[in-house]
Amino acid sequence: MLLDAEKGRIYVEQINPVPQMPGCASDIAEPAAPRYVIDLTLVPDNLDATGWFLIRNDSLDGFVLDDMAIDTVLPGEGDPVSDLRAYQAYVPPGNGGMVSGVVLARAAIQWLGNGLGCPRVFEYTSSWSEYKGLIEEIGAQDAFPLDLESSVEFRGHTTSGLKKTVLPMFVVDIVVCCGCLLRMSNCADECGAFCTEPEEGPCSPGIGNAVEDAENTTDCRTYFYNADSQWTEETILEDGGVGEETVGCADCAG
Repeated sequence: MLLDAEKGRIYVEQINPVPQMPGCASDIAEPAAPRYVIDLTLVPDNLDATGWFLIRNDSLDGFVLDDMAIDTVLPGEGDPVSDLRAYQAYVPPGNGGMVSGVVLARAAIQWLGNGLGCPRVFEYTSSWSEYKGLIEEIGAQDAFPLDLESSVEFRGHTTSGLKKTVLPMFVVDIVVCCGCLLRMSNCADECGAFCTEPEEGPCSPGIGNAVEDAENTTDCRTYFYNADSQWTEETILEDGGVGEETVGCADCAG
């Protein structure tokens, strides 16, 4: 029986903005987020990208979430990428509750990252110059940003009578980018990338509310900072030729 969901008494009202520091909590009174932005440079392909859903429960029963289904249609693919996640959460009757749920499943993230060639920054932690070249090359292409939709369906049961309840499908608008939430301005050269401690990161690295979302960008130094790093630089020899020398953070000005 699906009586509560069919009557619209238990339903997803909205998806909330990405939580902010400090606290990283989502409040039931916040306005809805128009979209979620997923930056493939920062989101590992073995993890789901998650968001905060406001589920209203106007019934007399508590609602226990058992699992959720996520369908995402990817570019060039006829059938959606479908995933099912076991889940445990409780929404009390008479009001609503915030539930953390998947907005883009890891299978879709893996397909997008590999299929569209977005390099993950955490795979290049000692190769700043190589990564900088790759991300600049991606920025000159037309693959990003990319608009997608994920259809999310929460399923569970009520506490009185254990009636199976499937909530109406909720659609999340998603923008996928490659580097839009990674602040590369702090890594203009090796001294900046390797030798200066990073600023505190956002609550959910790689997930934001807008492209170039200032509140949810991640400092590039988070991945490159290593005060023991060494690299080679060109130097002019006494005979006018060009050579190389090994330098490190101690050689950086300031």
